[in-house]
Amino acid sequence: MAAPQRDSGRPASGLSFKRVDTVMLLRAAVAAPSVHNIQPWLFAVRSDRIDLYLDPDRALPVADPVGRERAISCGAALEGLCLGMAHLGYQPQVRVLPDPSDASRLATVRRGAARPASAEERQRYGALHRRSMYRRRFATRTVPSDLVAELEEAGRGHGGWVREVRPGSPERELVADLATQAISTFLDDPDYRAELALWTYRGRREGIPPAVMGENRYPVNGLSWALVNHPAVDDHAFGHDRMLILGTICDTVVDWLSAGRALHAVLLQATLHGLVASMFTQILEVPRCRADLTDGLDLPGHPQAVLRVGYPASGVERTGRRSLHDVLLDRSG
Repeated sequence: MAAPQRDSGRPASGLSFKRVDTVMLLRAAVAAPSVHNIQPWLFAVRSDRIDLYLDPDRALPVADPVGRERAISCGAALEGLCLGMAHLGYQPQVRVLPDPSDASRLATVRRGAARPASAEERQRYGALHRRSMYRRRFATRTVPSDLVAELEEAGRGHGGWVREVRPGSPERELVADLATQAISTFLDDPDYRAELALWTYRGRREGIPPAVMGENRYPVNGLSWALVNHPAVDDHAFGHDRMLILGTICDTVVDWLSAGRALHAVLLQATLHGLVASMFTQILEVPRCRADLTDGLDLPGHPQAVLRVGYPASGVERTGRRSLHDVLLDRSG
């Protein structure tokens, strides 16, 4: 399979979107969260659609060898693209994996019938550029149960399931134990440490710069506990936040894309209420820990994301984004 070609600077012929609308749609897409902020997406703007591709140059071969987390990240970008389409006043028409001969082409979004955006779509679109992952201590303010229910509903919007792990429960202790096991497994692996370090000091536009972690940086083998979301970093607030597990019944690329859309919906809904979230990615990156989580909590399917949601105790710093030029492909030829 030929490698995708970068944008040549030529506009696509017969473009049905105004340039300003195309820019808005792409900015909505790239505002999405991604594992280690690697932003593993590329886009091709065609006369009648926008195609979402997986960027083959942005991989995590140690932490994410099968590409599950990269697909989830691209699913989050797909959700942003759809919210942008709704904001323009059109029904987004989505087709996932539209080309069996090209596995890197993850989805196609076309402009459907004209219709006004729903109140929910307007609100979530408005939160796109305010949402940010949180890598510091949570405030000692408990998230109300009605907001948790609202987040759970948002997470079920794309056919998956959501499970809360309640504070103070044995299940919560199991998650903390599995997180510690997973982190210990990875920190004993020099290849993982090198991979994580690679995405820690990438400049302003990608990766996780130390500045977003605030003052709570605990060096471990030259890395930071904050980067791996270790429970010990936040022991003071561990219990004031709420923990959610998002999952799917099956475990295919299609399911991973759906999980990414659901995850982004949850994060945007949280942003609307002044909440922030932190991810426990490592639990699901170690197959043994992922299996133990599924069995120990008697989950109804495959867990795809584990996140803690709470109120921020300090300012929220946003990570950077690649320029639109860097994520555009030239598919005109």
